Amino acid sequence: MFMRVLSVFVGLWLMVSAFAWPHLPAQQTNVVVCGMLVSIFAVASYFFVGLRYLNGMIALWLFCFAVFTLPATDGTTVNNVLCAVLLLASALTGDRPRHVIVRPGWPPHRRSV
Repeated sequence: MFMRVLSVFVGLWLMVSAFAWPHLPAQQTNVVVCGMLVSIFAVASYFFVGLRYLNGMIALWLFCFAVFTLPATDGTTVNNVLCAVLLLASALTGDRPRHVIVRPGWPPHRRSV
């Protein structure tokens, strides 16, 4: 649960940081879209656990866009790289299962005849 909440806050921070200091238009659009997608997938991953890997893919995209594309200010690059690292770590770490249902007699055992 903590990792999902962390992902939501990182997504919200990405959206806020796009307007907190000057960005190039392409960078601002990328950061806002990534922030929205991260927040949506983080909330949805509470119900569908596999969606957290989409946040990992967005983190890789954010990292590559920050490092290998348009020249940006140092603050923008550092912010996006740190957010990408946090997102990737939260996507790969995951959470413990919320609960385990144990049914009597499951799994069925084979009996030798």
